[in-house]
Amino acid sequence: MIWGTVVKGIFGGAFDLAKDWLDGKVEEAKIKKDIKLEALKNEGAWERIMAEGTHTSWKDEFFTIILSIPIILVGYAVAMDNMDIIARLHDAFIALEALPDWYSYLLFLAVSASFGMRSVDKLMNLKKK
Repeated sequence: MIWGTVVKGIFGGAFDLAKDWLDGKVEEAKIKKDIKLEALKNEGAWERIMAEGTHTSWKDEFFTIILSIPIILVGYAVAMDNMDIIARLHDAFIALEALPDWYSYLLFLAVSASFGMRSVDKLMNLKKK
């Protein structure tokens, strides 16, 4: 009987310690899961708010029109057999390429935000290909 009590006292403390450690790990995992779920909820709410705000905004349409102009000009130049337009468009892109990097980055961010790009990394990966 005495040995049973001694063994239980020694190993019982070790088992209690291991149980407490394991319970702590389980609680930590639950907290991490709750934090991730809350972040997803907040992200969804932010996207919904931004989508509602675009109903009265023209910036998406503005950037779409601006980005479509070169395509329209190329189509017009080919249809009207006026290759001078394509040469001028080429010169315009060379001039745009000479803009400072900071301006290009700001424009890139503005267009990305306008089209609701959650991750600019996706665009950057397309650029690398």
